[in-house]
Amino acid sequence: HGEAVALGLLAEAEIAVKLHFANPELVQLISNCLLKLNLPRLIPANLHVDSILAAMQSDKKRSAGSVKFVLPQSVGNIIFGQTVEQAIVADVISHFVDK
Repeated sequence: HGEAVALGLLAEAEIAVKLHFANPELVQLISNCLLKLNLPRLIPANLHVDSILAAMQSDKKRSAGSVKFVLPQSVGNIIFGQTVEQAIVADVISHFVDK
C-alpha cells in the first residue's frame, strides 16, 4: 500500500504541473525524496493504464461520480477535492509506467 501511495503522490504532483498549479521542480523534489526512501518512482510495466483507471473508480476519494484529487502546489500547500479530466490522468499514469 505504501508503494501505491508513493506513486500516487508523484502522479498527483505531475497532474498539478499539467494544470499549472505547481512548478515542475516539485515533481523532481518528490521523486528525489522517494528515491532516498527506497520507494518506487515507476509503475510496474505489467500494470496497465486501463486497469489503474478502473481501480480508481472504486477509490474512497470518489464523490458524485468522479475521483477527487489532492494536488500539491508546493511543499505544505495543497488543493483538496480537485476533479481532473480522465485523459490527463491517463497521460500522467502512462508517463510513469516502467518501459
